[in-house]
Amino acid sequence: MDFMLGALLSVGLAGIGSGIATVAMWTAFSSELKKIGDEEERRKMDEELRPKTLLSLTNPTTGIVFALVIYIMASNKDLMTDEFFIALCLNIGVTAFVVSIAEGFYIRGTMKGVFENSEHWGRSMVGMALFEVTMIYSMVIAFLTMGGFNGNAVNLIEPNYIVMVASFGSLIAAGLMLRYELKDLRKWIPMGMAGVTVSLIGFLLAYSYL
Repeated sequence: MDFMLGALLSVGLAGIGSGIATVAMWTAFSSELKKIGDEEERRKMDEELRPKTLLSLTNPTTGIVFALVIYIMASNKDLMTDEFFIALCLNIGVTAFVVSIAEGFYIRGTMKGVFENSEHWGRSMVGMALFEVTMIYSMVIAFLTMGGFNGNAVNLIEPNYIVMVASFGSLIAAGLMLRYELKDLRKWIPMGMAGVTVSLIGFLLAYSYL
């Protein structure tokens, strides 16, 4: 097996996505903070939102952890085939990359609303949770397919690719949610759920192969 390629496709992609998301989130925070003209108000918002922003930066890094776990488990799996190994690495790597990009794109877009009303921070975290669900779908399929592997990868490769493609539902969710302001929950929540439903359908379809 090509362990280097597997590492690049799993941990490597997850790391790139996490890096892009981290930069997007932090630059959005810094940009909105600089727009505040009043020094006292800027200091107040900085003290209130900086810790929360730093905490949110940990979200994209979970993809790296998930990717590392799947990579290590797949690398040590008995009778592992090249095709199945690559499918597992692509599943978790691409999903982690896409989810991280969605999170970075989403937080960057909602930061203006958070600065207008800091109480909206909790609402913005709901979106982050929706994206993380997509990551969990891919993890579950990876675990299930590895658990059912006994040297024959027939019907185990396709589920990984299906749930990987379905992970792009998190990007759809981010795009739909950003069409509405955080205060408009009646439209904002359904839009997020509609996007993430794409990932759910992919998960169910992938699970049907097992």
